[in-house]
Amino acid sequence: MEYVYFILLIAVVVFAAFLHTWYKERNVLSKLSKVLDIKLSGAKGSAAWHGIDFEYDYYSGDENTPSHFSISRPCAASGNFLITAKADTGARNLINMKGIRHLANKLLKSMGFSNEIKTHDPDFDKDFYVTAETPRFAGGFLESRDKRQAIKEIFLSGSQSIRCDGSLISVFWEPFPYKGKAEYSSIPAAIHNLARLTGEI
Repeated sequence: MEYVYFILLIAVVVFAAFLHTWYKERNVLSKLSKVLDIKLSGAKGSAAWHGIDFEYDYYSGDENTPSHFSISRPCAASGNFLITAKADTGARNLINMKGIRHLANKLLKSMGFSNEIKTHDPDFDKDFYVTAETPRFAGGFLESRDKRQAIKEIFLSGSQSIRCDGSLISVFWEPFPYKGKAEYSSIPAAIHNLARLTGEI
């Protein structure tokens, strides 16, 4: 009998965890749909906002992986790069500097990046850490003042990184609290600025 109770307890815990994850996902998608004035039907998919096509991905997180939300657009890139903030650029700082460095180092190792890129824009280089396997491509991409400004404005939305993998440029918020407010209201501007990044590669 005790074995049966134990199995029932496990089942209840698993079901409760499922309901909690489902509630978080539904809550996030509802808020995103409202702020974008479009219907997002799943945690991962494609959508269009004011004529700008983009892909999105939400993960509610678990005990080992923080929640995250990302938006992506295709690009005809000949290389890749990773951009993270060196310090708080004006948005609410969701993770401290130690966390930013840990995230950057983890991403660098997993994506094979090793070269830090300098743009020779003192203000930009002071605020952002850019690394790439293909420094010539990344350096050329960042020569555009408009793209550097778009990057600055994306980070003002509270995002933690911008990544180009050669086929997509993605903006990541990690973690992405489902009870937050600022993160949702800043998504439209981030989509607009992501389009600026992918428009003229």
